[in-house]
Amino acid sequence: MARSLSTPFALLCQSQRCSSQPHTRKFAVSLCVRNISPESPEFIDIPEPPQQQYPPRPRIKGVLPVPRNIFPSRAANKTSPEYLASVTREPAQSDVTLPNDARASWKRRMAHSRRTNLREGLTELYHRKQKVDRYLAVRGAQRRADRGLLLKLPQREDDRLTAPSVPAAMKKLQAGALLDPNRAHRIEVGAARVLKQQQKKAAERQAALHSLYMRARDFITTEEQLNAVIEKLFVPQPREFSGDTEGATIWNSGRPDSISSLLGHLKRNSRRAISFNKVQGRSSQARLKKIAEELTGGEMD
Repeated sequence: MARSLSTPFALLCQSQRCSSQPHTRKFAVSLCVRNISPESPEFIDIPEPPQQQYPPRPRIKGVLPVPRNIFPSRAANKTSPEYLASVTREPAQSDVTLPNDARASWKRRMAHSRRTNLREGLTELYHRKQKVDRYLAVRGAQRRADRGLLLKLPQREDDRLTAPSVPAAMKKLQAGALLDPNRAHRIEVGAARVLKQQQKKAAERQAALHSLYMRARDFITTEEQLNAVIEKLFVPQPREFSGDTEGATIWNSGRPDSISSLLGHLKRNSRRAISFNKVQGRSSQARLKKIAEELTGGEMD
């Protein structure tokens, strides 16, 4: 048998027999590999329980305008016969006696329908507004009543058993603000402090007013006074510095004090008796002026 299969004729017959059958190619079906990292929660397939799939809400494009308030509180009653008669006037007698043609009758019918629609529309909208207002009032009252009942309910047993332990000091804070035992004394101290500050401000205001009154004598209020001051200060030929003599202008007020002279005035170690007594006289004069101002209650020249 093996010999017969090895002959050329047998091989040819076998090849023809195989070629007579149709060749079919088998395709392997394999799942596609998802590119999901191990960190993703979808890496492991977990069966989900079946649940009802609600249809998605349709997306409404655009923005609806805010409806206009047709019945404001300050406006008149738009459902009264007077208002309806004013906004839906009947045609005049001259308009009724138009030529009896098709277009004229159509216009009369359209005008009558507009008047009827306006009257019925205002009436129905007013009834709808009253209905909505009553509904909102009843619903608001019911919600307030329910909230009041819930606030007054005692603590549930499960809440009491599962609530953490709260010390007595914290319970006082939860009940409300703590009462201040020194409230009356604190209020008295605050009122006295405020009164003292007001008195201080009044005294400062009075002192400022008195200083303004004393300095108002030197104010320049007229053109003649301004010209006199200009002529006095801005002279054609100002004199030069001449020792300790003081002139009538700012240019003849003497040489400015040096640093050594200022230190000598401060330390009172001047070698000349005149300068030493002059410094003491100036300081004593300033002290006397300050004492006089305190006694008189105002600024002095």
